[in-house]
Amino acid sequence: MLNFQSFQLRSFSIYKHWPWLLVIPMSILGLCLALILLPTLKIENKNIEGKVASQVSALLQLQSNQPLKRSSNVVASLANFDRIAVIVSDMQEIARSNGLTLPDATYQPETDKDKSEISRVSITTHVKGSYPAIKKFIAELMASHEGLALNSVSIQRTRSTELINETELHLTFYYRKAT
Repeated sequence: MLNFQSFQLRSFSIYKHWPWLLVIPMSILGLCLALILLPTLKIENKNIEGKVASQVSALLQLQSNQPLKRSSNVVASLANFDRIAVIVSDMQEIARSNGLTLPDATYQPETDKDKSEISRVSITTHVKGSYPAIKKFIAELMASHEGLALNSVSIQRTRSTELINETELHLTFYYRKAT
């Protein structure tokens, strides 16, 4: 038979047994999270997932419709061949404003194999300067001229410690033929 009168709590100390006392509140907190917060978060995630899916489908629909609207007016949006002089001037001005040197540029008209209304000129140029300045130069040049396309960029650096890059750009200028 058990004698409860002789049962005593011997040397029970909160300071000694505090890790075991934290198990109960942590278990209750875990149950609250699992039973109350997780279902509401799942419902919220489903709502957000539906919104994202509708936005993605709207963007895809806009993308699929946008090229059809622009393609019918491509020829009208292109400049004449006379615009090449403005491009050359802008290349020099943008390079100078970004602290770059533009030692040379060559232009070569492409031969037309078909009787389309659009023709093109290949432009090859070399640019010397820092990488951020070259990136800014390319971005400003491309943004300022509708018919200009960047075909390739070749960046070379003689030493890894050198900050100056030598970059070769291959561009194509698409223009409307004179009628």
